[in-house]
Amino acid sequence: MYVGNKPINYETSSYTTEEINGGTLLEEVASAWEEMLELKMEAVKNIVENLEESSKHYEYDPKIEPENVTFVNSKKFRDDIVVEYNELFRSLVNTSYSSIQIPTDIFEEDPVILNSIRATDSVDEVFVKNAQRDDKLIWQYFGSATGFYRSYPATEEGGTTLLPYNRQWYIQATSSPKNVMILIDTSGSTYGMTLEVIKVSVSKALDTLGNDDYVMVAEFNQEATIVGCFETFVQANLRNKQLLKDHVQNLNASGQVSFDNALSFAFKHFEDFKVTEDKDAKDNNNQGANCIRAIMIFTDGGREMARETLEERNKDENGNRWSKTEIKVRIFVYNVGTDSMVPSDGVKSMACENDGFFSNIRSFGAVRLTTLDYVPVLSRPMVLSDEKNFQWSDIYLDALGLGMMTTLTQPVYSKTKNGSLTEELLGVVGTDITTKNMAETVPQRKVGQISKREVVCSSHMSPAG
Repeated sequence: MYVGNKPINYETSSYTTEEINGGTLLEEVASAWEEMLELKMEAVKNIVENLEESSKHYEYDPKIEPENVTFVNSKKFRDDIVVEYNELFRSLVNTSYSSIQIPTDIFEEDPVILNSIRATDSVDEVFVKNAQRDDKLIWQYFGSATGFYRSYPATEEGGTTLLPYNRQWYIQATSSPKNVMILIDTSGSTYGMTLEVIKVSVSKALDTLGNDDYVMVAEFNQEATIVGCFETFVQANLRNKQLLKDHVQNLNASGQVSFDNALSFAFKHFEDFKVTEDKDAKDNNNQGANCIRAIMIFTDGGREMARETLEERNKDENGNRWSKTEIKVRIFVYNVGTDSMVPSDGVKSMACENDGFFSNIRSFGAVRLTTLDYVPVLSRPMVLSDEKNFQWSDIYLDALGLGMMTTLTQPVYSKTKNGSLTEELLGVVGTDITTKNMAETVPQRKVGQISKREVVCSSHMSPAG
């Protein structure tokens, strides 16, 4: 046999073969994975601890002025900020600072924003130390509940805007898995522009749900009917959400409205699905979120409070109203439209009395921010319990060219000086791990060139390189 022009005789060559023990190799890879992931988790934990400690001692300044707050603005760097190309990030960066991005729909000189930025100044030291400890650690960042985004290392992003709490990694870190029933008012009074805004709002609401959530969509006027072909709650993955969005676009307005019938429909399906959840939990099938339950109602208003239905159905097994942290079903009402003549006092009471939230969506421009009003409400039980779990996002393609990656996150809670918790969520800390970084823990020469590396989780399987 020839390689190029050189003959090779395998029988007389010095090549040897070595038997690979699959079990031993698996243990080696698992150990390497554990070491890599522990470094990332330690980095996130360090950032969270710094931010919570800083918030305890920070004194809010209501008279704060922009000139008293110094930070690197990612939209336009100061002349003294020098950047260099960094192969790890494949970008021009400054590794001495983090940069701050404030979305265009948030006023940069708002005292709340300025105080939040100044309160997190000390985190740059932690970013730098984390990077020194782990030379493969890429982006580290903090998405503030006030709306700004702090990222290390500093990089100039021009007109790019990132509203942190509109991102899946932020929402996933701030609330437990949930079963969500979306009820769309298609009565005659929503005809025209109101229904069009409702359709966009529902699509945006669906975008905020992730693989750990389950969703069902129904329309209602005098009666409630299922939207689409799903007759029960389904996993809020990309395919299912897109199918639901497509069906929502075909809805038309007609008839009178009955919130009693709509809510009875919702509770019946929650109860039916609970039977499925309980059965599958015994069989380890992981069907359903089996955690938080929420109803999102998109309507142009209404005086009907459906109090009798709610008093009968929104109770625990002993017939008692659930406590604030154990509410059976939270109700969120989105009042849509500017020209509606329908009063909204009834539906507003419905939301407030069932530990949800009432929001107004006046136009298309308000959709993006307002549909997220449910996020801080659902985060309160986690904050009060001081529950801090690491969360891993789905695998996605990095917009800055680092390839496929996942995001590791943990929430940041506000604490008083004596260390006790408030109900306030400060934001979410995150860092990214590329699938290339994961794949490097697997010795390719030992597993063979035609081998395939995959990561298996509860909801899907993803390639690791």
